[in-house]
Amino acid sequence: MTVTEAGTAKITVAIPGTSITSILPVEVVDVAPDQIVVTPSSPANLPVGMSQQFTATASYTIDSQSASFDITKQAAFTSSQPDFAKISNAVADKGKATGVAVGATDIRANLSASASSPVPLTVTAVTIDSIAITPADITLPRSAKNLFYTAEGTMSDASKRDVTEEVIWWLTNGSNLSVASFSKRVKGLLRTLSAAGNATINAVSDTLVETTPITVTDATATSVSINGAITVKKGELISLAALANFPAPANIVDVTLASQWSSTNDGIAMVISASVLSDFGRFTGSGVVLGNSVGTTTITVDFGGQTSTHSITVTP
Repeated sequence: MTVTEAGTAKITVAIPGTSITSILPVEVVDVAPDQIVVTPSSPANLPVGMSQQFTATASYTIDSQSASFDITKQAAFTSSQPDFAKISNAVADKGKATGVAVGATDIRANLSASASSPVPLTVTAVTIDSIAITPADITLPRSAKNLFYTAEGTMSDASKRDVTEEVIWWLTNGSNLSVASFSKRVKGLLRTLSAAGNATINAVSDTLVETTPITVTDATATSVSINGAITVKKGELISLAALANFPAPANIVDVTLASQWSSTNDGIAMVISASVLSDFGRFTGSGVVLGNSVGTTTITVDFGGQTSTHSITVTP
């Protein structure tokens, strides 16, 4: 039954298949609630972008009889600081508060000139809830010299993003301090050192720590190949990768940064030696090719005496 206004009405109850009916008189009164309570009354902190559902319950006393009703759909919800958290009064999501910016606000529910007590709501910054490291549990030949690690964070608002530049990278070498170390200039760049061995990769954000093991070996490459585009527009950059074949379990390893690169005709296309950052990823010079003039040239890679060539055509 839906109540639309004060007044009297009759409700007829009939039992199907019989002649039994009953008529009940109903009086609807227009009375303000004694109390309105918003739930939850002590909500958890709300990260920016996340939502919290609130409900409202009204208590009435009529002719010495007490009753409580869910008035969530009838109440008007307010936020004292909508710049921090807004709350919806739309039918589909009545009472749903959404964090807008870091700060504090009070949530209230109003009905028939009555208002609930304020419920404090604190909106917090989005934080990292968990970290996933890539690659995980890898075997790396020492001759590869470098390996890029990335970190993906699952945030407190349930979104995911690259947090490679945000976390602190450090390496636990156990008793051997000569296995590898992280670059101090490039986040996530691991460099092998003078010895083979086992180590643990650590990605740290505040009190959150994610780890993955790495094994550095003295394996020697059996061949190398170049992977990447075969054309580049004049004046633009492309990235080539050098992939070396090693005995198992290392198998195919990216050795781009550990290789020597050259072009048979720098006037057509040349390998850039300076540090470059582009849409292709993070580069430190190796494998980055600049198209200089229209034509075709050959790019050569040399990794520990293993070589491979790659034809590049520069277009207008």
